[in-house]
Amino acid sequence: MRWLWRSLAFWAVSLPLFYLFGLPMLLDQLSAKATREGYGQCITQMRAEGLLGGANSPFPPERIDQYCHCVSDGLIFTKPDLFDMVQKRPPAALTALASAKAATCNASLEQSVGMGAATVGAPITPPATDDKVTHF
Repeated sequence: MRWLWRSLAFWAVSLPLFYLFGLPMLLDQLSAKATREGYGQCITQMRAEGLLGGANSPFPPERIDQYCHCVSDGLIFTKPDLFDMVQKRPPAALTALASAKAATCNASLEQSVGMGAATVGAPITPPATDDKVTHF
């Protein structure tokens, strides 16, 4: 019986302390882990698609790095996500935030690519002539 009272007293003290101090620290660590893994997955995917590290990559490495930071920075792991993870379900709030950030970053990347093409100008076309080109 003494063991039961001691166990009850221990949990009566430990649970509020965990809720006040341990849970926010755990959520911060999980948010940092989600940011690191998101950045790593972005870089891996860009390398796999040939957008980074290749000789013919259309973007400079700085632009890909900026894009991956845009996609992965600011991912916040919340309490509902923690409950989803305990139940072995994908975290709904984190997934929704990540997809919204990806859509925003994709739109800014497309806009910068479109603006880059607009600043370059129209392609140079040779003047139209009636001369025939003979290939040897």
